[in-house]
Amino acid sequence: MTDFYKVHEKDKTWRVKDDSNKILVSFDKKKICNLWIDYPFAMTDWEIRILDKEHHF
Repeated sequence: MTDFYKVHEKDKTWRVKDDSNKILVSFDKKKICNLWIDYPFAMTDWEIRILDKEHHF
């Protein structure tokens, strides 16, 4: 089972609890993205805009 949580209540992204140093996020609790590998190449323009707004990478 995957544990999802939000950093801020109003965020549109869900963070995924992970014991490694990976930063995993999801927008729909189905597709999980690893920020170190997937950003921005495996993400839609909408997902990139949301991440840039909420997490300031």
